[in-house]
Amino acid sequence: SAYDTGPRGPYTTFKLSQFSPVAMVFWEADERQPSNFDNVASRPDEGVTQRHNTGTVMGNFGGHTEYMKFKVYYQEAGIGGFRGVRPGRFWCNPASKTGD
Repeated sequence: SAYDTGPRGPYTTFKLSQFSPVAMVFWEADERQPSNFDNVASRPDEGVTQRHNTGTVMGNFGGHTEYMKFKVYYQEAGIGGFRGVRPGRFWCNPASKTGD
Protein backbone atom coordinates (compact mmCIF):
# COMPACT_ATOMS: atom_id res chain seq x y z
CA SER A 1 0.00 0.00 0.00
CA ALA A 2 1.15 3.53 -0.67
CA TYR A 3 0.42 4.43 2.95
CA ASP A 4 2.26 1.52 4.52
CA THR A 5 5.51 3.32 5.28
CA GLY A 6 6.03 2.29 8.89
CA PRO A 7 8.74 -0.04 10.11
CA ARG A 8 8.18 -3.76 9.91
CA GLY A 9 9.12 -6.26 12.53
CA PRO A 10 7.91 -8.39 15.38
CA TYR A 11 5.67 -6.29 17.60
CA THR A 12 4.04 -7.46 20.79
CA THR A 13 0.58 -6.53 21.95
CA PHE A 14 -0.56 -6.50 25.55
CA LYS A 15 -3.88 -6.59 27.33
CA LEU A 16 -4.78 -3.51 29.33
CA SER A 17 -4.98 -5.69 32.44
CA GLN A 18 -1.22 -6.32 32.17
CA PHE A 19 -0.53 -2.69 33.12
CA SER A 20 -0.92 -1.15 36.54
CA PRO A 21 -3.84 1.32 36.56
CA VAL A 22 -1.45 4.00 37.87
CA ALA A 23 1.17 3.43 35.12
CA MET A 24 1.54 6.31 32.67
CA VAL A 25 0.28 5.91 29.12
CA PHE A 26 0.73 9.49 27.84
CA TRP A 27 1.96 12.95 28.76
CA GLU A 28 2.60 16.23 26.98
CA ALA A 29 6.09 16.13 25.51
CA ASP A 30 8.65 18.91 25.88
CA GLU A 31 7.73 21.29 23.06
CA ARG A 32 11.21 22.87 23.16
CA GLN A 33 12.62 19.72 21.55
CA PRO A 34 11.09 19.29 18.06
CA SER A 35 12.44 15.74 17.81
CA ASN A 36 10.01 14.74 20.60
CA PHE A 37 7.16 15.18 18.12
CA ASP A 38 8.66 13.35 15.13
CA ASN A 39 7.20 9.88 15.70
CA VAL A 40 4.07 10.20 17.87
CA ALA A 41 5.86 8.35 20.66
CA SER A 42 7.64 9.65 23.72
CA ARG A 43 10.10 7.95 26.02
CA PRO A 44 9.82 8.90 29.68
CA ASP A 45 13.37 10.27 29.71
CA GLU A 46 12.72 12.73 26.85
CA GLY A 47 11.09 15.27 29.15
CA VAL A 48 7.69 16.89 29.50
CA THR A 49 6.34 20.34 28.79
CA GLN A 50 7.32 23.06 31.25
CA ARG A 51 4.26 25.20 30.45
CA HIS A 52 2.35 24.41 33.63
CA ASN A 53 4.57 26.11 36.25
CA THR A 54 5.35 23.32 38.77
CA GLY A 55 4.29 20.10 37.05
CA THR A 56 2.46 18.46 34.17
CA VAL A 57 -0.63 16.37 33.47
CA MET A 58 -0.22 12.63 32.92
CA GLY A 59 -2.67 10.10 31.50
CA ASN A 60 -2.81 6.75 33.26
CA PHE A 61 -3.74 3.26 32.03
CA GLY A 62 -6.54 3.24 34.62
CA GLY A 63 -8.36 5.94 32.65
CA HIS A 64 -7.65 8.90 34.92
CA THR A 65 -5.30 11.86 34.78
CA GLU A 66 -2.82 13.02 37.35
CA TYR A 67 -0.99 16.30 37.91
CA MET A 68 2.61 15.37 38.68
CA LYS A 69 5.21 17.76 40.09
CA PHE A 70 8.37 18.01 37.98
CA LYS A 71 10.67 16.66 40.71
CA VAL A 72 8.55 13.51 41.11
CA TYR A 73 8.53 13.07 37.32
CA TYR A 74 12.33 13.45 37.13
CA GLN A 75 12.82 10.90 39.91
CA GLU A 76 10.48 8.30 38.43
CA ALA A 77 11.47 8.78 34.78
CA GLY A 78 15.22 9.00 35.43
CA ILE A 79 16.11 12.55 34.42
CA GLY A 80 18.62 15.03 35.84
CA GLY A 81 20.84 12.56 37.64
CA PHE A 82 18.02 10.46 39.07
CA ARG A 83 18.18 6.73 38.29
CA GLY A 84 14.50 6.30 37.59
CA VAL A 85 12.18 3.59 38.84
CA ARG A 86 12.46 0.48 36.67
CA PRO A 87 10.08 -1.14 36.39
CA GLY A 88 7.76 1.61 37.49
CA ARG A 89 4.92 3.85 36.45
CA PHE A 90 6.78 5.15 33.39
CA TRP A 91 8.96 2.17 32.55
CA CYS A 92 6.15 -0.39 32.47
CA ASN A 93 6.63 -2.72 29.47
CA PRO A 94 5.11 -6.05 30.64
CA ALA A 95 7.60 -8.00 28.51
CA SER A 96 10.67 -6.51 30.21
CA LYS A 97 12.07 -7.12 33.69
CA THR A 98 13.16 -3.49 33.82
CA GLY A 99 10.06 -2.09 32.12
CA ASP A 100 12.09 -0.64 29.21
